[in-house]
Amino acid sequence: MGRPVDGFSWGQVDETLIYSRRDKFIRKMQELLIEDERRIANETRQKGNGAYFAPTFLGQQVERTDEWAQGLYEIYCDCWYRQGYLKSAAFLRALSHHVIATLMQVRLATIKHHFQTKYGHTVNGHGALAQFHREMNTLANDWQRRIEGEAREIEHAAGSFSEKLISEMTSEQAREALRSCESRLTEIATNLEAQKQALAQVIASGGSTTKIEQTIRMLSGQKAAMERHGQELNQRLHSSEKRRQTEVQDRGQLDTLSWRELEDRFRKLQPAQKGGCAHWNSKQFGDPPVNWYFSDWHDARAESNFKWTAEHAALKLAHHGGPNAVFFWLDLLREHSPNYRKRGVLATREDGLEEHIDTGTIYRVCEASADYCIKLDNDDLAANHAGSSSVPTVSLIGILGNDAQPRTAMIKAFLDTCNSGPASDPKVIKSHIWRVVGHKHPRQFQYWQAGTDRIPGNTRGATDEDDRNFRRILAMSRENFRALLRQKSILK
Repeated sequence: MGRPVDGFSWGQVDETLIYSRRDKFIRKMQELLIEDERRIANETRQKGNGAYFAPTFLGQQVERTDEWAQGLYEIYCDCWYRQGYLKSAAFLRALSHHVIATLMQVRLATIKHHFQTKYGHTVNGHGALAQFHREMNTLANDWQRRIEGEAREIEHAAGSFSEKLISEMTSEQAREALRSCESRLTEIATNLEAQKQALAQVIASGGSTTKIEQTIRMLSGQKAAMERHGQELNQRLHSSEKRRQTEVQDRGQLDTLSWRELEDRFRKLQPAQKGGCAHWNSKQFGDPPVNWYFSDWHDARAESNFKWTAEHAALKLAHHGGPNAVFFWLDLLREHSPNYRKRGVLATREDGLEEHIDTGTIYRVCEASADYCIKLDNDDLAANHAGSSSVPTVSLIGILGNDAQPRTAMIKAFLDTCNSGPASDPKVIKSHIWRVVGHKHPRQFQYWQAGTDRIPGNTRGATDEDDRNFRRILAMSRENFRALLRQKSILK
């Protein structure tokens, strides 16, 4: 695997690697020019039409120039890769300026002089030469836009965040950038695997592998650059989380309430009978869109106190806080509390078709929260008895460890999102997740979902690669995941 290089300069390109291949290629293209000239002159004589030669010969030279540019582009990229580097945006822009743009200028002047010297007297020569000039300018612009587009794609694939910009991001912005980065990384990895399979088929059939190898190098460069920026974003998140916890500790507010104290507070907030319900709907609503809403709170003050207490409980589980902390807590109750009752309804879409919407209610949500605090306190006690430090059983996805509970909730939330809203048929199911990663059997996904991670010396359990792959899939948007399923012919 090559490595990206920062602070690129054109002098880093080793001309000794390029020299022989470039000269051999140039001689080949010059021979083709002579062959084209002879062939078209012969065709002109056979047709008996003097006006045929000029536009045909010059048009052929535009095509040869395009081939020439493609050949030099591949030679320089391949030699750069052989030096141990991957294509970067800076390398591509330098290649465009030093090689492709120069080629276009030289070819335009050379062909124009050659034609005027030998064929300036031919019928329609002046008009054909003007057309040639326009087509060469168009070709030069096309190549400039093509290489600039590839350079920008590499930048965008990597997130295009400078160190300064990453350091200025809020935690929410960094999380959103990381989700986009992981989603794009999954797409690149999928495309890279498809190209490798295509390369094996071409090699077996004895065909040309040049273009596929070039694509593989491009994708490898994008993958390496994006992994680097993903690491920078992760470091930003970890430092932000560590700083937040330090600030809270300094204020003496970290873990001010134990799970038993939170249990007591939740129970005191519980309204009589079935009061205080939280309702979940797989189809988001409102602005901003959410899946949860409350009802049967006869005291607005009690509802507000519940939300603040739920946010405190989420903070103990390493959530970053804010309005979403309440929904994080409710998602855990939906997954684990016996107070949750699942239902479903049929709704009519705008196109007249019916769709199934999953719904459910957490009755006596304060009571359910209090009961769940007992379970979390038990988990902490069990960890202490096992000789471990007291850590919460449930951790924030992507920040803390590998725990089966948030993985299950994460998978369910992902499937709910994929199967909600318009164009939700056919239904996305769990098997689509492990199949799109490339597994033929569900075993590794089942290990990962259950929190059974592989330990050294054992062949059972989910590997680190499984963890990265499944998390990248679950970080994808509904639209991108369905598009990826269709691309791999998993979903029709």
